[in-house]
Amino acid sequence: TIVPVKVLGSMELIDEGETDHKIIVLRQDDPHFKSINTVRDLDRYYPHTVERLVDWLKNYKTSDGKPQNTLTSDEPTSAAEALRIIDEV
Repeated sequence: TIVPVKVLGSMELIDEGETDHKIIVLRQDDPHFKSINTVRDLDRYYPHTVERLVDWLKNYKTSDGKPQNTLTSDEPTSAAEALRIIDEV
């Protein structure tokens, strides 16, 4: 299924020495779709979302006995930067 989304930003995970870009999006059917245009807006409507996302990205592989992941920053990039990354792929 293809779901229409709006790009809000990205996080850069270092996975086995390589950068793995995680694109943050919002589904078009979200009730706040027209009001949320940035990751900051997302956190305003859905408090602690970025904090929970950072925690999950750092720790999701630890359940498999792997070490904690590293992010290049705990702050997401802008939507423009995320779109640039998408265009490069």
